[in-house]
Amino acid sequence: MKVLIICGSFHPIQSPRSFRSTELAKELSRQGHHVTVITPRNDKEHNDFENKYGIKINDLGPRPMPKKIPPKGWLHWVKRAQKRVLQLLFEYPSIKLMSQTRRILKCESNYDLLISVAVPFPIHWGVASVWNTARQRDKLANTWVADCGDPFMHSKHDSFPKMPWFHYFENKFLRKADFVTVPFEEMIDLFNPRYKSKFRVIPQGFKFNNEDLAEYRPNPVPTLIYSGVIMLGYRDPFSLIDYLLKKDVKFKFILYTKQQHLFSKYKAHLGNKIIIKDYIPREDLLQQLSKADFLVNVNTDSEGGKINAIPTKLIDYRISGRPILSYEHSKLPKSIVDEFMSGNYENQFIDKNFDRYRIENVAKKFLALADA
Repeated sequence: MKVLIICGSFHPIQSPRSFRSTELAKELSRQGHHVTVITPRNDKEHNDFENKYGIKINDLGPRPMPKKIPPKGWLHWVKRAQKRVLQLLFEYPSIKLMSQTRRILKCESNYDLLISVAVPFPIHWGVASVWNTARQRDKLANTWVADCGDPFMHSKHDSFPKMPWFHYFENKFLRKADFVTVPFEEMIDLFNPRYKSKFRVIPQGFKFNNEDLAEYRPNPVPTLIYSGVIMLGYRDPFSLIDYLLKKDVKFKFILYTKQQHLFSKYKAHLGNKIIIKDYIPREDLLQQLSKADFLVNVNTDSEGGKINAIPTKLIDYRISGRPILSYEHSKLPKSIVDEFMSGNYENQFIDKNFDRYRIENVAKKFLALADA
């Protein structure tokens, strides 16, 4: 089967959407399919990647990035306000991906399956603009699957709602795509219900490999790890940190995140009880996770018994083999925290259907849509 994947981020970028595209492309190629990926190309990394995995990578063009903001002074506030207004009103600069996607797809043809991966959502919008007539659609691919890691109009990642005119772009790609895939069922309710019949649930997928994990040995003091994006007020570990500091117990909390500025209030404890690190390659992260006493996951608060987002890091947490302390943001389970700190992991989070995250199973679900 000929498969085309178009995405805004790919190996070696460290992000859930990059992992989605990269692992899927690798597995489809491993299964013997002809895979082409369209993404911002990095010759230094992608030349070797193509040779190693038998995947063709075409250049989408540079991913649009906002201009750097001066670190201080009056110009800092002017540029910051300008950036925010452009993003809110026009989804700038990622809106440029719409025209980049449209332009390059006009040069592609004869695929059995096209998979577009968002975020950024302008990639879906660009595909929809090419998928505009029967002639263009039939020339490009037999089936288009629009994969969404998060909702757009009802995103929980921003304090401001999306502008109403973006409903047009979202409804257009929902109307034209043959299928829309999301990582868990609860997310379907965050899209226009008119297109509910097009949705399919396909979880994030990874190759399960425990061979390179460290042999766990209890640490001198309880050592816990949090990895990933911090959504302040929605999905952050600060209530846990505050609780542990208030109890004045010995611990080491290692956090892998790019949002180091959020920890300024813990300045007296940084480097001692609280250790902030930048992202590291996934293989290295799994090694570090396997050395911790336990791992921390914070979910957004449920609404009507439904969780709006499930962090993909739970997959790596589970692969690492270490116990997982998982709770909703506003519901810190203090008694269970005390149990974990004493080495009692009886109430750890356990996913009873973990095999659904195996990349082999995820790839099969995508391929099945081409024949649906």
